[in-house]
This record gives sequence, C-alpha cells and structure tokens, in this order.
Amino acid sequence: MLTVDSGVVIEFSGSGLIVQGALRAMGTASQPITLTGTSDTPGAWIGVLGMSGATLALNYTTVADAGGTGGQGTAVWLYGSAATLDHATVTRSASDGVSAVNGGRLSVSDSTLSNNAGDGISLRGDSTGPVPIVSITGTRFVGNGLYGVEVANPDAAPALDANTFSGNGGFNGIYFDGGTLTRQATWSSD
Repeated sequence: MLTVDSGVVIEFSGSGLIVQGALRAMGTASQPITLTGTSDTPGAWIGVLGMSGATLALNYTTVADAGGTGGQGTAVWLYGSAATLDHATVTRSASDGVSAVNGGRLSVSDSTLSNNAGDGISLRGDSTGPVPIVSITGTRFVGNGLYGVEVANPDAAPALDANTFSGNGGFNGIYFDGGTLTRQATWSSD
C-alpha cells in the first residue's frame, strides 16, 4: 500500500502512477494533496492508473494536468478497480477526468471535475464485460470539453444525487451513448 500524507505535492515529469495494490491519498481541508505535472499543461504526465483489483482513496486530493500519452489518456483511469473520491478535484486532463472500465466500483462525493478536455467522468464497458458500479453525490461538473458524465453502456447507469453541471461542451448532465437499460437506476437532482 502506498500512503500519501496530507499536504504532500507530487510532481510527475511525463510519468504516472500505476496502482496494482492500494493507494491512500488522505489529504485534509487545510492540508490537501496535489498530484500534478512539472508544467501547468494538460497532459504533462500520464495520471493515476488503477489496475484490476486495486483500491484507490483520493480524499482532499487534486489531480491536475494529467492525461498524457503513454497511459490511457485520462487523469484517473480505473480498470476493474475500486476508487473513492471524496472532496477531490480532477482538473485540466488532456482527455477525460475519470474513466471506469471493466467493472469495479467508483464512489465520488463532494468533488469537482473541471476543465478536462473530454468528459468529467466516462463510464465504459462492453456487452461482454462487467460494467462499473457507480455512485456520484454532491459533485460539480464544470467546463469539461464534452459531457459532465458519459455512459457508454446503459447498465453502468450511476446512482446520482445532488450534482451540478455547468459550462460543459457536449451536455450539462449525464449522456447515454444508447442501448437498453436493464437494471434499476436512481437519478435525483436534489
């Protein structure tokens, strides 16, 4: 397990962080954690990649200027892993802020996904693979290039509650790429 203490700033130069076990970035309101590139340029570093079975906790943590080549083009990429983002900020990715594919769990609360070139959050899966189980609560999606939340497989329909969307290029809300919803979903604007 890699634990990042509150108040720590980590700058990456073209590299990234691949998590195959556990990552605990436990910042506080007065001492947040920052994961960023050595330059203030979207794509300056690869980002955080959660591999199958990994667990990530990003509390009071900012992930900025990621999504560079050599990774998945996303600031936080989850492949069959479990992640919790609480009071986190994911901003200025060269592509999507957070992508979840091939199952796993994603819980996002009281966070901000802003100014990412792609979607704030992208939920992917295919007709043969598992879809992620997702809950998004009290989160702000602001100024992303495409959608606040994009759902490529309707069975990845997230539980949504009290989120706000503004200034996103594609759509201010949740966008479904099509398909058939086959399970219960709860979407609340309150």
